[in-house]
Amino acid sequence: MAGPAPDTGRTDTDVKKPGLVDRLKARAQALRDRRPIVDHLARAFEHFSAAQASMLAGAITYFGLLSFFPIVALAFAVLGFVVGNQPEAQEPVLDAMRTVLPGIFDEISTEELADAASTASIIGLAGFLYSGLGWLSSLRGALQTMFAVPKEERGNFLLGKATDLLVLGSLGIVLLVSVGSSSIVTSLTGELLGAVGLPEDDPIPTFLLRVIGIAVGVLASTLLFFVIFRLLGKPDLPSRALREGAIFAAIGFEVLKLLATFVIGSTVDNPIYGPFALVIALLVWISYFARLTMLGASWAATTPPADEVVETRIALEAERTLVELRSDLVDGPTDAGVRPDRDRAALVAGVALGAAAVGLAVSLRKVAEAAED
Repeated sequence: MAGPAPDTGRTDTDVKKPGLVDRLKARAQALRDRRPIVDHLARAFEHFSAAQASMLAGAITYFGLLSFFPIVALAFAVLGFVVGNQPEAQEPVLDAMRTVLPGIFDEISTEELADAASTASIIGLAGFLYSGLGWLSSLRGALQTMFAVPKEERGNFLLGKATDLLVLGSLGIVLLVSVGSSSIVTSLTGELLGAVGLPEDDPIPTFLLRVIGIAVGVLASTLLFFVIFRLLGKPDLPSRALREGAIFAAIGFEVLKLLATFVIGSTVDNPIYGPFALVIALLVWISYFARLTMLGASWAATTPPADEVVETRIALEAERTLVELRSDLVDGPTDAGVRPDRDRAALVAGVALGAAAVGLAVSLRKVAEAAED
């Protein structure tokens, strides 16, 4: 018969209790286990962080700011060549831009942009086109990183620019169709309420119109983000995953538009920024849009079964990088003769971006002087 257990001298109070951080982690994990949508959201943010999406969004914001005015001028130029200088024909384009840039586009002199675009030559339009595609190129590269698209499947420079051009036209058409559909649905709903004798200023019809407008906006934004994911990112992923990511981004975009009055107004009306308030507001809005797009792509990349494909690609890329590093350590770098070319390319790109930045500053100064006059 075994005797009593030896006395170790330890009591229950001597057992180390889990700390606050450990308890919070345990509760968070328990919540993730109970709620699949919470787990999905957590995995999306983990992928967002692992892919350094904030840095990718910063690059998109930079090129987006440089490409904004060329894209707008190009839109007015194409519109002018197609329909001429007709205000009723330009209104759908203006509505589409106000939808994407609420509170910002009203601060821009559309008359000056239209005049500049109407006098642009073919060479000038080519310059507008090339500058405007810079934003789409940066967005394409960022999305392919989020979707872990293998480098050998990303295509060459010319194919990438052709894709960007196709997407630019597709996005313009999607914006016009979505804004037009939203306007039609809202007007038809208002006429229907009037037909049944309900005044539009009544709280219930007003709330109903607001809900319908938001629902149509979510549908239109879902189509917009799906086109961006599918055509720009070109991921070999199920459409269901991309659709869920587009819905996630669309809901966030509608929330962002509802907060636009506060977000943009606090920037435009801030006297500290002075004549640069418009540029700062544009910078803030593009940054939010870029981060939201990356988060939507992250949601799509972590949606089953796309998550298994993305994780496999990331693992293969990490293994390939490790093999290359080992090869460099054993045999020495094999691209020593290529590095000077890369350095020269980086220098040329830096000079080009610097010149673009100077040109943007000069243009903004002229706009500010014209506004003061």
